[in-house]
Amino acid sequence: MASQVAKLREEITAILNLCDVQRGDRVIVQLNSGGGTVTGYGLGAAQLQRLKNAGLHLTVTIDEVAASGGYLMACVADKIIASPFALLGSIGVVATIPNFSERLQREGVVVEDVTAGKYKRTLTPYKKPREEDRAKMKSDVENILVIFKSFVKQHRPQLDIENIATGETWHGPDALKLGLVDELSTSDELLLQLRKQGADIYSVGLKASQPRFSDLMDEDASGSVMGWLKVWAIDWFGSVLSSAIQNTIFNADLSDSVFGNDLSGHSSFDRINDVTMFKEYHEMDQTIAQKQGLMAITDPNQYPRL
Repeated sequence: MASQVAKLREEITAILNLCDVQRGDRVIVQLNSGGGTVTGYGLGAAQLQRLKNAGLHLTVTIDEVAASGGYLMACVADKIIASPFALLGSIGVVATIPNFSERLQREGVVVEDVTAGKYKRTLTPYKKPREEDRAKMKSDVENILVIFKSFVKQHRPQLDIENIATGETWHGPDALKLGLVDELSTSDELLLQLRKQGADIYSVGLKASQPRFSDLMDEDASGSVMGWLKVWAIDWFGSVLSSAIQNTIFNADLSDSVFGNDLSGHSSFDRINDVTMFKEYHEMDQTIAQKQGLMAITDPNQYPRL
């Protein structure tokens, strides 16, 4: 999530540097996420808020799922559009921590934590849980939910937040009735409609810049000049090959098409005109198991998740 938010941050910075609110530029974010860490999705939502703060109209489209942390990000938008069978909601918090204390005791393994501060360590995988520890963890999770609900209510004041902040999820039509979304449609249909209305649509993304030759000649502690040149040569050949394939398959001018992605996966962003820009957001690398906190076994100190 950290790398995805870092990418989103740079893309939004690029948009803000080039957009013109007076010209009517708008931003569409395609979002697909089942949630994840509180800090990661909180920062993702804050990045989208930068667009709003700059006066840009923001639309979020949801073709599959925007649950928990995904909906935290989506609710920032001026308008939320979801496909009929998209899954939305799951406004709640979960923290799952396995406990191995009895097994460790049988194996004769003792784990000691040296802490300062009454609640520096509450529930951990290594010590026998105490009711005091459980109560503290429960209190922490409930406090996060209070913040979550407040954030959603701030951006979607029409919602009956106590009625929907139950951890439940709803499909498109029910989500529309509850006010979680504003319209039912797919992102493809939205973009085609805008195109028919005469809008210029651009996909915004990051593309790695080619290294300068002077950079390649600088050695570091882990490499050599020849190593850098080899990396550069491979990268250059890949770019040439990708361009050749693209020109062979798509012998057309893409400047008038809805999607401007080339075969290498990079996105074009040469200019911004008039009404709309399109940003195809990533599919978050979150599975249902991760959403439910089951990955905590590989990360015992995992922070509560949305």
